[in-house]
Amino acid sequence: MARAAARWPREPTDWAAYAGPVPAGYPTVRTLRSCEVRRRGVSRLHVTVEADGFLPHQVRRMVGVLERVGCGRREVGSPAALLGAGPGSAGPTAPACGLELLRVRYAPGAVEWEPGTREGGYRGTGMCDDDD
Repeated sequence: MARAAARWPREPTDWAAYAGPVPAGYPTVRTLRSCEVRRRGVSRLHVTVEADGFLPHQVRRMVGVLERVGCGRREVGSPAALLGAGPGSAGPTAPACGLELLRVRYAPGAVEWEPGTREGGYRGTGMCDDDD
């Protein structure tokens, strides 16, 4: 059931209902690229999510809602239906233990790495600089 419930839209979508607190005016539209749910044993789910970015607590709330669907405490269609609800209203929030960031990908040219560095050699391209 959780696998069927993980059919969120794959176009730019307002994910505010799945976000933790964000500042006023903070952009909450993200594009979900994939969400894969696999059962691991009797009582575990393995959820892999890929998107163009995530909001605070977004993935934890997505997993929390999927867990409720899998246990029969929510309808299969409820995860997508919650997208229209108020900010921060989707939940519960799954615990952070077990959450793992597997990979970060940047669009070509979004980040410049100092020559010869693998880690910590980031030089911004102006996207997040405070020069405004």
